[in-house]
Amino acid sequence: MTERGQVSIVMPSYNRANILRRTLPTYLQEEVGEVIVVDDASTDNTAEVMRELMKQYPRIRYLRNDVNSKQGFTKNRGIEVARYEYIYFGDDDSIILPGTIKRLLDTMRICKADLVGAKALYAHNERQISHLEDFLATNDRLVDDPKQIIDLSTMRVDFSLSYKEPLEVPFVHACFLISTQLARELLFDINYQGNAYREETDFLIRAALADKKIIYDSAAVQINLPRAVSGGGAHAGTSDEWYRSAIENNDYFLRKNYAAMQAKWNLPHSIEQMRMFFAAEMKARYEAEHRYDWLKKVGLYKLLKTIKHWIEKEN
Repeated sequence: MTERGQVSIVMPSYNRANILRRTLPTYLQEEVGEVIVVDDASTDNTAEVMRELMKQYPRIRYLRNDVNSKQGFTKNRGIEVARYEYIYFGDDDSIILPGTIKRLLDTMRICKADLVGAKALYAHNERQISHLEDFLATNDRLVDDPKQIIDLSTMRVDFSLSYKEPLEVPFVHACFLISTQLARELLFDINYQGNAYREETDFLIRAALADKKIIYDSAAVQINLPRAVSGGGAHAGTSDEWYRSAIENNDYFLRKNYAAMQAKWNLPHSIEQMRMFFAAEMKARYEAEHRYDWLKKVGLYKLLKTIKHWIEKEN
């Protein structure tokens, strides 16, 4: 197989016509045989933009869902039609740095890994993207303790951090490389609705529970464009809806996977405590974004009281 024909990029897309001309070409790296964009029934002019891009870049393929079906279903469609040995899951609001796909392939082979994840950086303004070298230098934060990158006991992660070498972890960020065969064995759980929060973590944790080797390589880099530039996507609804959806999806993830995770990794906290950790994290994120009373605005007071009741009952 030629160098170009090794990887299929699978990229769900929803209402991102305004940036596809900017993001998609970064994925057309030498090792990539195709970029499969699966349009989740966008209401903007995504189809028109994709027709233009396919004329310009023959390696781009375009599928469209008849109805909006969310991330899991949309990614599974891409997995089903992928033609190449490996799949990299791209984001329509992200760019990847030159050499990222080659780096992930090399790391997969050297480490004999089943999945390899990239570093995920988030640009906050247009200047950071236009001055990319400065942005990368500022965000090259090397750490010695792997728990600063991922702490499974609390599910707290920071995949913007660098590590001195490829690091074995229980899961990575959404931007990862996997064999097409394994992706077809796992598939994404279509029960994650709304913003589909945790659907990638669910996919990856199921791989780890099946004893697949997962590696984080911070030398490969994907960068999310600023929210003000990208628009659409999972944040297309109101902020309140996003946070409510995140909590509901996290609860589904825990009910589905946490008992098996506790058994495999001897995790110290109860499922109720894990719910509280996540609720506190979401509260902090919401307050950082909006600077007003999270509980009143999102209307989750009853949910948090219920979780508090579960913890008191557990203890």
